[in-house]
Amino acid sequence: MRAQFAMSLVLLGLSVSAQKGPIIPMPYDSTTSLFTYTGVVEVIGLVPSTAYSNARAWLVEKNGDTLFVDASAGSKLVDRGVIPVSVVLGSGMSKFPMTYNVVYTLTLEFKEGRYRYSISKFSIGGEGTVDSQGMALETYVKQHDSMKMGKNAVIEQEEQFCATLDTEVNKLIEAMKLGIATPKKVSDW
Repeated sequence: MRAQFAMSLVLLGLSVSAQKGPIIPMPYDSTTSLFTYTGVVEVIGLVPSTAYSNARAWLVEKNGDTLFVDASAGSKLVDRGVIPVSVVLGSGMSKFPMTYNVVYTLTLEFKEGRYRYSISKFSIGGEGTVDSQGMALETYVKQHDSMKMGKNAVIEQEEQFCATLDTEVNKLIEAMKLGIATPKKVSDW
């Protein structure tokens, strides 16, 4: 019995030390090869045009911009946004906080009583434009592949960054659900 227990501990240790890359909590779509959050949200009692206008108002308020990447009146909205992600970099005694802007693309499609969202195309740094795209998240989480020394520290950094980004994206999703379900009251002044 002790031999089996000892052997299982050894195997567990080997599997942990044989880790090839970071453990990323974000959903990955193998079809598009992108980290992608998707879901369908029921909004009983909202017609597509109302859900669309609520979403449009929420996006304008959130991003401060009335320009969208794509918009099909009443049925589809595509917009870019930015999430600041703060992490602590360094090792040992020299640690320092760093904040990165992560640009993402949000797609919303509306049908009777529901809408579908997709958040993907995460890009770290840059402005989210064609000229200044930053580094794709899918590239970022593979930085450790080219390293020999310091690989574990980079894997740890990638895991920390993605865990923080995952938390922020989930906050964004909750804010989106609330913003689309309840319209912003417009002042008549």
